Amino acid sequence: MNPDLETDIFYEILNFSNTIVVILDNDLKIKYFNIRAEKVLCLSESHFEQSIFSLPLAWSESLAKFKISPELFNENEFYFPDIKIKNNAGNQLIIGLSIRRRDLSDESFYTVTGQDITKKRMNEAQLLTSERFGAIGELASGIAHDLSSPLQFISSNIEFIQKLCLSDSDIDSDLILEATEDSLKGIK
Repeated sequence: MNPDLETDIFYEILNFSNTIVVILDNDLKIKYFNIRAEKVLCLSESHFEQSIFSLPLAWSESLAKFKISPELFNENEFYFPDIKIKNNAGNQLIIGLSIRRRDLSDESFYTVTGQDITKKRMNEAQLLTSERFGAIGELASGIAHDLSSPLQFISSNIEFIQKLCLSDSDIDSDLILEATEDSLKGIK
């Protein structure tokens, strides 16, 4: 395959990927970013040749708080989860970014890759809320059951006492006393 065509295909795939891609030089200055990075990270041509830690953008300021220097990237990949930013449209987004060092021949560079994880975090929050409501429902059901049993036999004892009082026969005070004691136990 023609090397120019391969390069064109590579950039075409890279530009229309859903993955955020930013390439930095050895001094952590921006050399390339794809369309997704431009949209999500609010990058523009004016940001080329600037350090990612000096940009006046929310995600850049979040990374700068970590006080990272190029020396720290020698063998490690750094992941920055849940960076909250606003895009150009003013929408709140949550992104996750990774930075890793790459060495090719005698040249080093860094790749910043990431994803917009806003929907994922929203789904996780909804799932957690659903689980909490489920747990509250189970707790309420258990409490209702625990209250229902004593209330049921208190109700039965009062109905029994009422029937005794309404009957024409002599009232057995021992039965009334026993029914009231059972009711008091249930209340306690």
